[in-house]
Amino acid sequence: MLEKAVLQLPEKQKITFQLKYFEDLTYKEIQLITGGSIGGLKSNYHYAVINRKIIIYRLIFMN
Repeated sequence: MLEKAVLQLPEKQKITFQLKYFEDLTYKEIQLITGGSIGGLKSNYHYAVINRKIIIYRLIFMN
């Protein structure tokens, strides 16, 4: 269910979430990979967590 929800995230959120959550990388390490700013990466991760919860809720209760 988690992986299905992550695949539905916007691209930047998906990449940031996968690297932070599944690969357990630091924001600095993710910055080196993606070239994004640390502030932008933190924002992407924050919104990814929120959107993931919404997507999982929809998958459970609206299908």
